[in-house]
Amino acid sequence: MVEHGIRHMDQLWDESNGGWLWARSADGAMDARKLNYGHAFAILAGSSATDAGIAGGVELLQRAIDLHD
Repeated sequence: MVEHGIRHMDQLWDESNGGWLWARSADGAMDARKLNYGHAFAILAGSSATDAGIAGGVELLQRAIDLHD
């Protein structure tokens, strides 16, 4: 389940400008807002996955920290 969440974070990543889009609906429509609140959850998800030894956790955490800095 954690791996699914990490893949979902990749789907919300804005390749053009960086950062995570706030949401995506079931029909694929995107909510293009980028909220610090959401980015904090990206850091939490990456650190939790890294701590648990889940594949992709380190990469997610590094991307989130790089964006935050």
